[in-house]
Amino acid sequence: MLHSYLKYNSKLKTVILNFDPMFVPGQMDLVGNTFLNEKHNFSRFAFFAQPDNDSIVRYFGYDFAERFIPLYAILRYKVFIDCITLHYGKMWERDGYLKQKNPWDSSAVPIPVEQRNGGDFRYFPHRYDSVKAQLTVFRDLCRQHGLQLLCIQSPVFWELYDSTIFSLPGRMCAELGIPYIDMAKPDLCSRYELFADPLHLNDVGAAIFSAKVARDSCFLRVVEKG
Repeated sequence: MLHSYLKYNSKLKTVILNFDPMFVPGQMDLVGNTFLNEKHNFSRFAFFAQPDNDSIVRYFGYDFAERFIPLYAILRYKVFIDCITLHYGKMWERDGYLKQKNPWDSSAVPIPVEQRNGGDFRYFPHRYDSVKAQLTVFRDLCRQHGLQLLCIQSPVFWELYDSTIFSLPGRMCAELGIPYIDMAKPDLCSRYELFADPLHLNDVGAAIFSAKVARDSCFLRVVEKG
């Protein structure tokens, strides 16, 4: 997907990757990837897909009508207005990606006992070498195109946090020479009111997170270099 994007967008200078112990080998591939969602947002690629976009179309399983009837996929997935207005009215411009406005209701979304203290992330040490191999490929792709890769570890609620496991992404980035910002710090992770669920910040938390990243010395160096 980055290959395709760069064909038509030459001004990109920096790639920011949200990189934490939830990362699973294969997430950067379309084949066999179960992590892509938002099918409607990709429907504009479905009609007579160009070779660059064929893997996206196959991944989402667009049917014959969606692929060969003009506007069918765009109308079916209700993105026609977004397509004709181009830069206006996009959800990600108004709110950011999947903005979470509601505070976390821990009674409705409790933390299972087995997920506490790194439970959700406990497999990352066993995946370390395979994740590192994929991150190396991605780093090299960025370098081939003159792009600076920056990895940022986002916060999780403190009951999911394990210091040993959460130190591994930073270690990996150091080994690969990739700038890295660790935002899984107590001033964010310990504040219940900043989360929409145990793994994701709400809009207030996201605003604080973004402001902290924008002031981070590593981020400033990367942006100035770009």
